[in-house]
Amino acid sequence: MNIYEIFLAAVALVPATVLCCYVYKKDRADKEPIGFLLFLMALGALSAVPVVITSDPINSFIDSFFSSFGTEENGAVYLSKPLYQIYLFVSNTIGVALIEEGFKWIALYFATKDSKHFNSLFDGVIYAVFVSLGFAALENVKYTFNYGLETGLMRAFTSVPGHMFFGVLMGTYYTMWNVYNEASKLEISCVSNGIISARKPYISGKNYLRLSIIFPVLAHGVYDYFCSYPSTLFTVLFYAFLLALYVTQFRRISYISKFDRSELTVANGILVNKYPQLREYFIQQRQMSQE
Repeated sequence: MNIYEIFLAAVALVPATVLCCYVYKKDRADKEPIGFLLFLMALGALSAVPVVITSDPINSFIDSFFSSFGTEENGAVYLSKPLYQIYLFVSNTIGVALIEEGFKWIALYFATKDSKHFNSLFDGVIYAVFVSLGFAALENVKYTFNYGLETGLMRAFTSVPGHMFFGVLMGTYYTMWNVYNEASKLEISCVSNGIISARKPYISGKNYLRLSIIFPVLAHGVYDYFCSYPSTLFTVLFYAFLLALYVTQFRRISYISKFDRSELTVANGILVNKYPQLREYFIQQRQMSQE
C-alpha cells in the first residue's frame, strides 16, 4: 500500500470515527466499555460479508420478477414508468436496505441481548450506532478506493451519517424492547411470588423488537430510492430527506442522552402504570436496598 492509498483509507475512516466519538461523548449516564464498542464496530464491518454473499441472488430474483412484466426490445427489457418506480423502491428497500440493515440488526441482537452492560436507555442507541458505523466505515473505504477522494468526501456527509441515522432509529426501538423485556420479567416475578394478580394482556416488547428493524429498513430504502432515480425532483427529495434525518436523529440522540436513566427504573415505571399498587412495594424495596 502506497502513501496515497494510506491517505485515502484515513480520509475514508475519519467520518465514522468522528461520529463514533460524538455518540460516545453523549453516553453520559453509564459509559460503555470501549473494548466492547470496538467489538461491535468490528462486527458491523464483518456484517458486510453476508451482505455481499446474499445481495446478488436476491437482486437477481427481483430483476427477474419485474422483467416478466416488461417489454423486450433488442435484448433489453423496458418497464412502464409506474412499474419502474415500484421496481426501484422494491429493489432499494429489499435488495439493499433489508439486507444491510438486517445483517447489522443480527450482529447487534446476538452481541448485546444478554450483555451485562445493556442497562440504560442510551445503550441500545450507542450499540446500534457503532455496529452501523463499522459497516459504513468499511463501505466508505471501498467506495473511496474505487471511485476516488471526491466520492469519499461526498459520502462523509451523506452515506456515512445516513448509516448512523439508521442506527439511531434501530437503537431507539431496540432499547425500548429491552426495557419492556425487563418489565415483563418483573411482572412474571411479581405474579409468581404472589405480589400481584396477573392482568392480561401481559407486558411484551415484541412490537418494539419488530420496529427496531422495520423503521431503519424503511428509512434506508427511501434514502436509496430518492438517490437512485436521475431527476431534479428526486435529487431535491433526497437532500430534503437527508436534512430531515440530520435534524430529527441528532435531536433524538441529544434527547435520549439528556434523559438517560437505568432501564430497570423505566421498567418499574411501566409495571407501576399497569399495577398502581406496586408503587409502595417498589418504594419499600428501594429503601431496604439503601439501608
